[in-house]
Amino acid sequence: MNISTEVRRSYELRPYPVVGKRIWNQPRWRLPPPKWIEAMWQRVRVPERILVAGCGTGMEAFAIARRFKHSEVVGVDFSPRSIAIARHLQKRQAGLRHVRFVVGDITTRHLVNTVGNDFDLISCHGVLSYIPQTRRAFDNFARCLTPHGALYLGVNGVRHFSATWRPALAKLGFQLAEFEDGKELRQALRLCEALDSHNAPRIANRGAEYLAGDLFGPLIHNWPLARWMSLAQSAGLHFLGSYYAHRALRPIFKDDLYRQLLPRSRAETHMFVELLSPSRFHSLLFVTQPRPNPPWQNASALLRWRARSTDLYTCRWPKRRRLWRKLRRVQLKSVSTNTVVDLSVPEWELEILRQADGKQTLEQLLAGLGKRVPANVVRDRVYSHYLLVSVNLVSAD
Repeated sequence: MNISTEVRRSYELRPYPVVGKRIWNQPRWRLPPPKWIEAMWQRVRVPERILVAGCGTGMEAFAIARRFKHSEVVGVDFSPRSIAIARHLQKRQAGLRHVRFVVGDITTRHLVNTVGNDFDLISCHGVLSYIPQTRRAFDNFARCLTPHGALYLGVNGVRHFSATWRPALAKLGFQLAEFEDGKELRQALRLCEALDSHNAPRIANRGAEYLAGDLFGPLIHNWPLARWMSLAQSAGLHFLGSYYAHRALRPIFKDDLYRQLLPRSRAETHMFVELLSPSRFHSLLFVTQPRPNPPWQNASALLRWRARSTDLYTCRWPKRRRLWRKLRRVQLKSVSTNTVVDLSVPEWELEILRQADGKQTLEQLLAGLGKRVPANVVRDRVYSHYLLVSVNLVSAD
């Protein structure tokens, strides 16, 4: 029996995620916040077609369908039993007729024939870490996306608990290829919890379905960001950013530490974060068309780029005083990412944020103030908002 067959058999035996009375009725959103995905993606329209690759029993597909009520959602999984459960649950819920479930393997060359193409967004969460032909999956995703599509990918990082727990359990005499529950195993898991200095999530009391997939099984890929990026790039997909790294950046805006990262793009900055603090689980965003890095090294050229505020943050703007160099206190708040950023900035900066609708260049926005601000000062302040993803920049060309 090859590895692919063993993986398929495991999920046929224990469909995942497990369906309980409280789970299927209100599926949880387990992906990065949609507003973060939309802001990073820089898409202004709602995606028309969404593919959930490796949908299991349908929880993720249902959550996406509730968020994008006017989009066509297709869920595909290689487990007929999981798809049968998903279809059964769909019949018991209202307002989900725009979801379609199909049986299919995301690594087969015929995936496009099974699910179709022209997907604006593909979501693949907690799947590629457990299958052998990851390269084929990336190639298929690239074929299924529109020319301006995006791929959200949720995969294990080098600090995923299974990277150390699997060797430890092997030392204790347990076979890892297949999950066999029992009192002895549970005691061993409690031992691992007690000795794990990295504060791994509570594992010992988790259900069999979770343990069979996330800790036991024929293989688990716990790879660094660079490895996942390489596979995506080989399929023609371009890295936009990591949600884990985005959140890790929050402390650098105090004391203006962000300036040390110039002129790195968001993607390069997120890769730098991963070098310092490898993640347990990657939440990554890729696109079919590369995003040019604004000319941070040429402040004058940067002024010819258009600025557009994102919807990731809300702000209660203070009353205009038109004292452009006077420092004003303002708070950017993102409920979806649980982030609050307190700023003390000159009023000209606030005015740029107020009016950044993507129609005017930074140069035009500054001209409207009737006050000259050095280009390098504008560059530095705009860069902070670029890293925060409170502002996107688009070439005037």
